[in-house]
Amino acid sequence: MKNEIKREVITEIKESLTKELQESITAQVKEEFENKIEEKTKEFKTQTKDIADGFNLDFESLREKFHDQLRDLKSLKENVKKYQSTADTALSLANHNQQYSQKNNIKFIGWKENAKENLREDLCAILKTAGVTTDPTDILAIHRIPAGSKDGKPRPVIAKFKDTDTKIKIIRNRSKEIVKKHFNMHDHITPMNAQLLRDLNSDQRIDSAWYYNGKIFATDRQGIRHKFDILDNVEKKLGRI
Repeated sequence: MKNEIKREVITEIKESLTKELQESITAQVKEEFENKIEEKTKEFKTQTKDIADGFNLDFESLREKFHDQLRDLKSLKENVKKYQSTADTALSLANHNQQYSQKNNIKFIGWKENAKENLREDLCAILKTAGVTTDPTDILAIHRIPAGSKDGKPRPVIAKFKDTDTKIKIIRNRSKEIVKKHFNMHDHITPMNAQLLRDLNSDQRIDSAWYYNGKIFATDRQGIRHKFDILDNVEKKLGRI
């Protein structure tokens, strides 16, 4: 009987100690585990903060650089626009000045060349047969264009007259057959104005285009007359006709 009681007491003490030991170990392991988790969490937060701070710094730096480049690009576009406007103005002015200097000129096409020709006297003689009296002094300068023709045709002749009235008096006779037997007369227009005329005459919306007194004009299919400059946007000016 005593032995049984003794065993029961020992078993109870053993179980109690085992339970206390397990609880102690579990609590210790739990505490160590929680400490580890907290330590790792703090470490992760620190690393995350460092990464975030570094990212924010890099992003802010990148954004500043982007804005700087955007400002530079905007400034560059404005300068290009300004320079383009200046270049366009200069081009238009140069064309206008060149055309103004040629406004009293006539260009003769198809005038047969002779070895001992005197263009001033020959012109006066030809015009006289058409009933136009011209004094040699009315012709300030007359010459053939130096560049030779590749197709063997006579080189064009450029004549500069003393004033616009004299030029008009002569060029208005260009349709006479007796004049056309010798040459064709044209206004001496600049290459840029000549190209503008070709473009207008090839446009289906244009009925006719012509040069007059240093300017280019055209009439559209609706009979409306327009004045054109070499920098005009023909599409915008004519619209949908």
